Amino acid sequence: MEKYKVMKVVRETPDVVTLYLADTRGGHADFVAGQYVTVLFPDLDVPGGKAYSISSTPSDPHLALTVKKIGVYSTRLHELREGDELLVSQPYGFLNPQFSDPIVAIAGGIGISPLISIIRDTLERDPMREIQLWYSCRTPADIAFERKLDELASRYEQFRVEYFVTRDDDAGSKYHRGRIDVAKTLRRLKPDPASLYLICGRESFAGDIWRALTAAEVMDNKIATETFF
Repeated sequence: MEKYKVMKVVRETPDVVTLYLADTRGGHADFVAGQYVTVLFPDLDVPGGKAYSISSTPSDPHLALTVKKIGVYSTRLHELREGDELLVSQPYGFLNPQFSDPIVAIAGGIGISPLISIIRDTLERDPMREIQLWYSCRTPADIAFERKLDELASRYEQFRVEYFVTRDDDAGSKYHRGRIDVAKTLRRLKPDPASLYLICGRESFAGDIWRALTAAEVMDNKIATETFF
């Protein structure tokens, strides 16, 4: 574990913040977009710490963790302020295969954290890569990084984002109402047959999307999942 300092705190939604961190050298450890780190607070009764996905890209000056407030550890992270310190592990995990295939990223809530890292990193390295993001949240107010995602969609012709809201029937026309209907969305958006599907969200969300994709005859080796608890 290495000591990191909080350089900036940005509130993304009412219950989601992004912490921008730097190590003792003023930078961060090398990582691959889509990886995560373990955060350790020795005074909390969780000896192994908790894992959080990295939401920044390897080229960003700071290591960013985007965290939803849902438990003791995430509450402690939400309480951190600029200048505070915390212990962070080396990055690990493997969600992003880094192939050249088109990508369909499917996020449920805070599952956007590793996916925005992968999307931004991929577009930086390969601006012509076809990428779709299907992003499901309860309401428009719960969508993290909406402005950034819209900016990316405006800047990169090959990137398309679709928002789905499940608990707001009065949302504007920009948002699809209800849960992601995988079969219907596949028919409407027609992803490249070679696409890789990267799913991230709660276990039930990831499982439902995986089953719907396989029912639509997407091959297992074209689907990767990461679940949040």
